[in-house]
Amino acid sequence: MENEQEGKATDYPLHPSRIVRGIEKSVAKNAILTIDTGDVTVWMNRNFRQSNQNIFFSGYWRSMGFGLPAAIAAKMEKPEEQVVAIVGDGGLEMVLADLLTATRYNLDITVIVFNNGSLQMESDKIQAAGLKEIGTKLTNPDFVKIAEACGWKAFRVHDEDKLESVIQSAITSAGPSLVDIPTAQAFFPETE
Repeated sequence: MENEQEGKATDYPLHPSRIVRGIEKSVAKNAILTIDTGDVTVWMNRNFRQSNQNIFFSGYWRSMGFGLPAAIAAKMEKPEEQVVAIVGDGGLEMVLADLLTATRYNLDITVIVFNNGSLQMESDKIQAAGLKEIGTKLTNPDFVKIAEACGWKAFRVHDEDKLESVIQSAITSAGPSLVDIPTAQAFFPETE
């Protein structure tokens, strides 16, 4: 299957399917995963092989920026559970102030950022329609420095073979943690 091959890709920046495989190998079987809206949602739906995880996403409203505040709410409701937010860079930028909320309450959550410098889902739609692409590129801050400035432990994946170990380091660290993953601007096969 094509997504199986994508999940084994060793390119850098990492293919979104490879990141999903790394998440799948790293999270607890009973983890709570909160998925942001956008490109990251589709890659998770397409590739994540759920065991017993509870997965939450903004279904009806499809609100960008859902992942981090949902993780905060999940951890406050279920403090004993492993909680991981999987977000895109655009969605995270909408709720950066919530990093401080997690710090204030010392919430042991992990945020995994698919960082491709783009509103990729919108870019895919525009390109599939053959239209001129405008307004989909992001000016991203250094998410590691921002997280650290807010009192988080922060990590960046620098090469593909360290993906799982970096995610594990973040998940097992006490308090809030963030993993910034440089992500390839991959297109869904249906739009190529």
